[in-house]
Amino acid sequence: MYDIDKLMDSTNVELRMSLRKHLLQIVDKITFQSIGENNLIEILYKNDIYKHILISNKKLNEFKHEIVIQSNGNKIDYTTKSFSISENLDDGTCTFSDIYNAEIKDYALLANYLSTVKGKQWIVELMYQKENFNIVASN
Repeated sequence: MYDIDKLMDSTNVELRMSLRKHLLQIVDKITFQSIGENNLIEILYKNDIYKHILISNKKLNEFKHEIVIQSNGNKIDYTTKSFSISENLDDGTCTFSDIYNAEIKDYALLANYLSTVKGKQWIVELMYQKENFNIVASN
């Protein structure tokens, strides 16, 4: 845990270098994209947590949504605040967890994100199948 106020102090070189070293060990790439009134921040890691997708307001002082993507052997987990999807890479299937608690915004944002990922359109189609979407829409 780092104190943000101390990190923002440019004279605190030792602490800032310590954080930089730590980040270089765990983060592979960070991308930032401005989309209308929001920002999309994508963090690609070197370890078990494969990727974080963060959506914030324009000022970056409020995070609205988060998607955590974890690769675990033959499985990829896509987790939001309200539900998750596990993709089995061996048999090309998906399992929904907590779909009865899924918030429509989390569901739609994950679907929109996955629609931009090559080879994941079939998951989006599964998410929008009538029986799945009706469950989420009725939450």
